[in-house]
Amino acid sequence: MSSSHEFLSVPHSASDVDALSRAHAVHFQAVANLGPYPGGVISRKSVGEPEKLPHATIYEEKIVFADGAVRTLTRVDPKASYFGTEGERPFLVSATDALGTGPDGFNKTVVASLASRGFAVAWLHHEGRHAQGPTSLPKAVRFAGHLLRNSLGRSAHQQHGMLDNIALNSDHATDTILSIGCSRAAMTGEAVDALAPLYNRTIRFSDYIAGCFEHRPTLREMPVMSTSLLHESVAISRLSLRLHKDGASTRELVAYLATFDLHPLNVINELSWVLPVLRGDAGRYADAVPLDQNGVRTFFNGDSWSSGGKAWQPKADIRPNLHHEIRRLPSGRKARHLDLIDPSIQAASHDRLERASEVSLADQPLDMRYIVRGLRSVK
Repeated sequence: MSSSHEFLSVPHSASDVDALSRAHAVHFQAVANLGPYPGGVISRKSVGEPEKLPHATIYEEKIVFADGAVRTLTRVDPKASYFGTEGERPFLVSATDALGTGPDGFNKTVVASLASRGFAVAWLHHEGRHAQGPTSLPKAVRFAGHLLRNSLGRSAHQQHGMLDNIALNSDHATDTILSIGCSRAAMTGEAVDALAPLYNRTIRFSDYIAGCFEHRPTLREMPVMSTSLLHESVAISRLSLRLHKDGASTRELVAYLATFDLHPLNVINELSWVLPVLRGDAGRYADAVPLDQNGVRTFFNGDSWSSGGKAWQPKADIRPNLHHEIRRLPSGRKARHLDLIDPSIQAASHDRLERASEVSLADQPLDMRYIVRGLRSVK
């Protein structure tokens, strides 16, 4: 593992200062380019019966947005009587889906992990089986319009609209939150962070893993990225074998197949996302992320879709509380994009969320050395 810098370090050479000045200029221009969007909620209704667990209640809800989008929400409400004062998590965790995924499989295991740690969670899924299908010509035109408007910015505005609605209709405050995401969700997360000031919201800590396509792929990069599918197949096979060896049952591994929602409406929607994720919006939103943002960005050294993290490095260089790390396998082999589902990677992220939400520190600035490494800074 490598990281971009020690915490709170700043450039000091003349060339570094010039680079920093240019990076700041890019940031301020990116902020100026942000604009409003009608991402508010028209209605939010429960779907089915809530899942009642000893430590939390999990709700599935259907949300209709002002722009006509219909998305589902998995919402976790932890039970204070179970966790007690010491286990209280004062900040809600906001998240969304990686490309091609839905409410089950991997995403469901992440929600369950967060629920077991006492977090309130609002996980906004992408349009899929609950969307209004093209059953008539007018509905088909409207459906096609939604597909053509898919973008990271639109999705992030909807996340903020959803958070506003939760604050209005529940006991959960959303003026300060935690934000997580993997792959496309990490890309959307950069937009969530960037847009937060427009919603008078603070992202106290964001933890994003394997964000892709900082820029539109060049012709030179395309052949390497296209061969990544083979590498990813090998990676997921290797990881499955290791998890099975570590005790995961065949049934548990098969359950991960439900990660990919094959409902026709979901497949159509996810295919429409291919071009939006390739056009470089993630990098432009990352440029607009507040310069004092606290967070961790994790990449894998063999993941060509994220340039092995190299293209994202300059974003961290001008944000002293943004920790940039590039992971490799303990064996020395290259880690790939789908290594993001490794339970140890997810557990490390959730450990950081716990440290970022300790009740005793809720009103204090974050000590990023403690958040990332569990080590207190020496005063």
